[in-house]
Amino acid sequence: MVTPLKTLMGFSVHLNVQLKFYNLPDVDNIKDLQLKSIFINKLNILFSYDIKVDFECRQEIKTPAHLDTFDLVRIIGIVLDNAIEESRLLGASAYVQMALYQTEGVLEIMLKNRCRHEKVELAQIENAGYSTKAGHYGVGLTIVREIVSDYNNIFIEYTSAKHEFTFEMKIVLEER
Repeated sequence: MVTPLKTLMGFSVHLNVQLKFYNLPDVDNIKDLQLKSIFINKLNILFSYDIKVDFECRQEIKTPAHLDTFDLVRIIGIVLDNAIEESRLLGASAYVQMALYQTEGVLEIMLKNRCRHEKVELAQIENAGYSTKAGHYGVGLTIVREIVSDYNNIFIEYTSAKHEFTFEMKIVLEER
């Protein structure tokens, strides 16, 4: 049975998530609706778990014409899902940083999150079956590698140090 108090509590949680989201006007700089929607969805999930978020996209971002937007959305979704899962395990010390920049023919997307491990084994993270999380299949970053292999203009770098994991993707927008 839904009581008025439960209804009010649910509304308060929803309103709190909305208020946090409204403090991120940079999302409006993402012009591709599919790309914007994956960021909105993942930001809402992060806010619903009360995970600290820093999102930056100070300039207008357009998806490259030669890139399948679905591939880009899949990559972002996988990496952010990993960050969300890790953040939920960390609790109060968790945070996720996201930044999108477009400069001189290159779109850069950076995602960073705090992690339980001092340093993640970068040589293994793209291997099928490898996971830092118990009970997981370790296919996410393998899928990212497979998607990226279809393009000669996407470059991905992973770094890990001091309990932080960073994903950086550079997409060359045009031939130079």
